[in-house]
Amino acid sequence: MKKNDEVLSLEQMRILLHISKRKAAWMLQNQVIPCIVNDQMTTHKYMVRREDVDAFLRLPVAEQNARIPVGQFTSGYQCKPVSNVYAYTIPDIERDRFTLYLDDLFSDKPNALTISMACSMTGYSATTLNRWIDTELLFAAWVFDGPRIPKSTLVSFLASDYAFRIHQKSEVHTAILEKWIEESNCNRETAR
Repeated sequence: MKKNDEVLSLEQMRILLHISKRKAAWMLQNQVIPCIVNDQMTTHKYMVRREDVDAFLRLPVAEQNARIPVGQFTSGYQCKPVSNVYAYTIPDIERDRFTLYLDDLFSDKPNALTISMACSMTGYSATTLNRWIDTELLFAAWVFDGPRIPKSTLVSFLASDYAFRIHQKSEVHTAILEKWIEESNCNRETAR
C-alpha cells in the first residue's frame, strides 16, 4: 500500500458498506475486496484500502451479489437461497393425467383435510396455506374447529398454473413434480 492511501479497518469497512461483521470478515478472508491480512487477532487484522472499497461499491448490485453466497449471512426467510431452480410446465393435455396422478397419490387421505394434513401432503407451512385460503387461491370450508380443505380442491390447486409458478416450492411439492416428470417425460425449463 502506498503511504497516501487511506487505510480502513474491518469495522470501518463494515460501517461504510452497512453489513454485518461476519459478512465483512468473510468478504475480506475470501478477497472479495482486496486487503492485507495480518496475523494479529485484533481489530487491525485486516487493512483495506478505501479505494478498493469504493471500487466494490461502484460495481453493479448484481455483480456485488454474485460474489457473495446468497442467504449465508441472514436468517430471514425472504433471503434464503432458492433451492428450487426449475419452473415446471405441463401441457394442458397432460394436466388431466397429472390430476389423476395426484388423486392416486393422495387416495389414502380423507376427503376433508385439516390444515395440518394439507401441510404434510404439500410440505407448505400452515401460514402459507392460510394465506392461500385468505386470498381465495385455495378453497376451505369453515367448520366448528377450523378450516377443512376438500381433497379435490387441494389436488386442483396443485395442478393449477399458480402452483406451477411457485418460485420457492417446498421439498415435498418438488419431489411430487420430479417424480411426475420422471414418470411422464413432461417438459421442464429453467426459470428465469
